[in-house]
Amino acid sequence: MNEPLDDRNQSSLPQPAQAAAGLSRADERPASGWRGSILRKEAFTLRDLLIVAFYHRRLIIFAALLPMLVAAGAALFFIKTQYTADGLMMVLVNREVSGNQSVADTGPAVLSIEGLKSVHSELEIIGSAGVIRSTIEKVGLEKLYPEIITGRFEGLLPPVEPELRMDRAMELFRRDLRANVESDSNVVRISYRHPDRELAIKTVDTVIGFYRAHRRNIFDNPRAPFLTSEVVRFKQQLEATDADIQKLKADYNVIEIEQDRVLAANQVDNVVQRHRQVSERQAAITAQLEEAERQMAGVPKQVFDFRQRSDATANDDDRNVLTRLQLERDRLALQYAPTYPALAEIEQKIDTVRKAMRNKGDQKTFYTDREVRNPAASFLANMILSLKVERDALQNQLVELDRQRITAEKRLAELRVADGQLVEMHRRRDVLDDSYRQYVKRAEAAKIEEDAAQVRSSNVRLIQQGDAPITGLDLRLPLLVAGVSGGLLLGAAAGAFGAWLRRTFIMPTEAERSLELPVLAEFGGAGTRFDRPDQRQALAHFASIMLDTAIDGRYLRVFQLASVGDDERKRPLARALAEEFATGRQLRTLLIDFGGARDRALIPATAPGTRDEAMPVATSDVPQLWLAADGPHSTLGNLRAPLVDARRQIDQLRREYDVIVISGPAQGFSPITQRVASIVDANVLVVRGEVTRSPAAIRLRDMILEAGGGVLGTVFTGRKYYIPRWVYRWL
Repeated sequence: MNEPLDDRNQSSLPQPAQAAAGLSRADERPASGWRGSILRKEAFTLRDLLIVAFYHRRLIIFAALLPMLVAAGAALFFIKTQYTADGLMMVLVNREVSGNQSVADTGPAVLSIEGLKSVHSELEIIGSAGVIRSTIEKVGLEKLYPEIITGRFEGLLPPVEPELRMDRAMELFRRDLRANVESDSNVVRISYRHPDRELAIKTVDTVIGFYRAHRRNIFDNPRAPFLTSEVVRFKQQLEATDADIQKLKADYNVIEIEQDRVLAANQVDNVVQRHRQVSERQAAITAQLEEAERQMAGVPKQVFDFRQRSDATANDDDRNVLTRLQLERDRLALQYAPTYPALAEIEQKIDTVRKAMRNKGDQKTFYTDREVRNPAASFLANMILSLKVERDALQNQLVELDRQRITAEKRLAELRVADGQLVEMHRRRDVLDDSYRQYVKRAEAAKIEEDAAQVRSSNVRLIQQGDAPITGLDLRLPLLVAGVSGGLLLGAAAGAFGAWLRRTFIMPTEAERSLELPVLAEFGGAGTRFDRPDQRQALAHFASIMLDTAIDGRYLRVFQLASVGDDERKRPLARALAEEFATGRQLRTLLIDFGGARDRALIPATAPGTRDEAMPVATSDVPQLWLAADGPHSTLGNLRAPLVDARRQIDQLRREYDVIVISGPAQGFSPITQRVASIVDANVLVVRGEVTRSPAAIRLRDMILEAGGGVLGTVFTGRKYYIPRWVYRWL
């Protein structure tokens, strides 16, 4: 189906060249004069949603029809009008008429929560297996569920095995039976659903009858004789246990086991603590004794007290006399002339004193040495004697403490054994005592209840017999509505799920949003030639964009068309673009194809050129168009050749030709694509609808940018229009 060309071209073709150029490099910022890309930042519109819906129409229709058909089939063949019969009963929960075993209780009246529990217990009795089985047997299994015997789904499925029919009937009966408590009351409603109204009413009455009979059997339980025998048995066991406890206490000499265990444990702990203290003191005494004996062996018996040496004599005052005479001489010398007689006399006295002092050098020196008994030896001897006495005393104390410890531990072990036996006996006695008390109370209560049961009326009162409305419940229309609603929802979910799983492009806007690059041109059709009028028009516009884009005043002349694989029609597009440059613009155009030999054979070539050119070329049947004779083996396609040589070859080709169109390798992720991308003026990604996968296209774009190449935009080929023409009138 074809979409109106004028509307589609106006909405999908780019703006003028300077505004639509999307060229960008990973390692540089846009230079002055460089036009930034203008991407269409449109939100998802109704048109986009319709395109996705019509693309996945088979999946959506299948998903939508499936629940509709299932609902229609069920409504036509299996859904029948259902009649619900109801019966009402009231459960009395006061003490006088309740069904619990507490008639003799002297406590307060039954609380509301207890009454609610009593009512719910009645519901469990109604839904018990005995009541249901008896009801099915009386009403008739073949009447209630004939499909169990004749086969389900109108005989399409085999009948249930005879040994399993009753179990299956009980499962179905529980599904159709409802027993609920009315809100804020003690009224029980019993409901049963069946296509036959009379049979539903009969079944409800039968359930009520078997429920009341089964309930009487449950509560009819004479217990007084049994409880009396149990009271006697527990009393005998309790007396025997008391006798065993007293005998055990007498055997182990126990008064109060807890206090005896505490006293024995304290005694053991006290003995152990004293034993440790004595052991520590004994070790300290031994160490002190050894050290004292070692020091005693090295201590001398007598020690030096003092020594005195002196050469002084009695009445020796010569120096003092000499000093006084000298002072006197100095005083007289200051007051009198040197010839003064008193000075001569003083000098004579000084000489006399000095001579006397010189004669004292021959005097003897006196020495005095004194030795006394060593006091340390006496102290050490007394200490050694004291430590030996204390050591012997501590040794005797340790022996006594060991004996006390053994006795205390033996007593503690006996008490531990006795305590274990007493705990078990007391536990048994407590259980017996509690049981004895309970059975005494219950025996008395049972006697009273059995007497009261003879005159007590039932606590379940029938309010309403089974009854059903004349108009039944028809679920066919709600089922059809539910099927249609479910079909629409499932169809929408299937379409959304299919769109989420799809990784290919079906619209140019998807390529723009995913690659973040403008779509420079889009081509419809499934052929390999771009010769239709709309394709030639889009091709001319695409060529204008490429020729009119400039960087810093320099127009782009060398382009590379790159694609993920060989199914994007990249080579036919490159040939058609080169022909547009040659014929439509009258420009000298060179087409270099890096595809395989089989792909290059699609390009018609004549005899090689005769000029000495930068690359061997061949003329074509299109004027002004030359074809590279062996591009993959040239300097551009040789990965071992330096990149500088490749740039030099491109510059030489730029001087010889006006436009150079390069068709990249068949595999877009080839290293040749990266090599060429970094030396051409611009790169253009070619994507094809329903073929090119978005992750692969994004990877190819990133690979070109990482190689240092600029990406001008994308070309969308294989465009299909999924929406019928008449739908576009409303968009």
